[in-house]
Amino acid sequence: MASGAPAETCMKCHRLYRLAGFGLLLALALRPPLARATDDENNEYQFNVNPSVRITDNFSTFGNFGYYNQPDDYSKYRFGWPAMEWKANDWLHLVGGFEAYYTDNYDSADTLELRPFAGVKLFFPNKAKIRLYNFTRYEYRAIENLDT
Repeated sequence: MASGAPAETCMKCHRLYRLAGFGLLLALALRPPLARATDDENNEYQFNVNPSVRITDNFSTFGNFGYYNQPDDYSKYRFGWPAMEWKANDWLHLVGGFEAYYTDNYDSADTLELRPFAGVKLFFPNKAKIRLYNFTRYEYRAIENLDT
């Protein structure tokens, strides 16, 4: 090992800390305009659980379960299972699954929405070990009005 190796490693860490600090400052600077709500009447409260299980090194399954409530308009229940992800290689993952939404509308007919989906995750390798990817997903939305 060369005598300059620890100093070089320290410089890489220093650069990453500076980058993380810059990102934090940018997030804090943009927070006030992004966090501003429009009206109190349009607030939606959410609770989500997203379990996942790795089956093998290249195959995993996950689910999406949620409850959404807008006090004056609706309550929505989300059930997303089964969903699967297959790792073809380090830069390509294939994803597919099924989601269902039941909406209890307070002033109109309730709805049931079925959404099978399929997608591709393309990962972008980099030396900083940051996981950057593009997730393109196609889903078919079948909506059933439960009054008619």
